[in-house]
Amino acid sequence: MINDLAQAISNNSSLTIANRYNLPSTSVQLPFGLAPRASTKALNIISKVGAPVAKAAPWVAGGPVVMDVVSNRQITAGNVYHATVTGLSLIPGAGLIVGGTALGLEGLSYYFTGQSVSANINEYTNGGVIVQF
Repeated sequence: MINDLAQAISNNSSLTIANRYNLPSTSVQLPFGLAPRASTKALNIISKVGAPVAKAAPWVAGGPVVMDVVSNRQITAGNVYHATVTGLSLIPGAGLIVGGTALGLEGLSYYFTGQSVSANINEYTNGGVIVQF
């Protein structure tokens, strides 16, 4: 999601033009046809900060999955769910939809069951253990 936003801002031709002519604000094209008006200075900061954050995000998101697998010495269905969502979130454009949907599902899961989606997956698959080592 951060990657899509950073790419949308830094690859925006209107930001390039605004920088060239020192305009105080410009519009930026975002997914779903959104085109908000924003400060050129703020957009430049977001694009510069967003790029390294976007590169680190998959590792930050995937790290806990790997740590869970290593510490529990097993791969569960919940781990596969998290790894799949993390991987699909890296796809430009579609990743925003996948990540947003997963975030919405987490909220609904906590609201209705009091636990995460992966915990529910593991619970309904008899512990969810796929491989144990």
